[in-house]
Amino acid sequence: RYTSGFPEAVEITQISSATFARGGAAAKALVPFRIAAGVLRAGLNMLRDRPSVVVGFGGYPSIPALGAAWSLRMPRMIHEQNGILGRVNEIFAKRVHAVACGIWPTKLPEGVQGWHVGNPVRSAVLDRAGAAYIPPGDYPMEVLVMGGSQGARILSDVVPPALAALPMNMIRNIRVSHQA
Repeated sequence: RYTSGFPEAVEITQISSATFARGGAAAKALVPFRIAAGVLRAGLNMLRDRPSVVVGFGGYPSIPALGAAWSLRMPRMIHEQNGILGRVNEIFAKRVHAVACGIWPTKLPEGVQGWHVGNPVRSAVLDRAGAAYIPPGDYPMEVLVMGGSQGARILSDVVPPALAALPMNMIRNIRVSHQA
């Protein structure tokens, strides 16, 4: 579902993964099997392709690739976008060769060294970084709310009421893109 931007020549393989955070009892019972199937499939692909390094960006989708790379003793690293490691990155932090951090300082487990590298940002967002401030007025305005992972809930809880508290002459001109 997130692969539409790749060139046609790029081979795309879907790897199975799962989380205990979603679904009913039956879905939760299948989680270990889906992850194991993903680790096996990722491992077979890695044996075929021999990647120079395997990079995980956190979350349950990264478990199979990092698990396979760990079992095959391949070079591996993680990238943490937040100031506190998420669950999956916490598990793998001591099992990787490098921890790249989007925010500094990042709280890391004892004995784990991190490197501050920043967070990847889409070019469409970067293109707007240098835009001059324009005071609110009687014209269309766009508000971009970006967040995710550990910050998603707070943004979803705080931003809508904050926007609703604005004067009506501003609200009618606001278009919100909320990516949390």
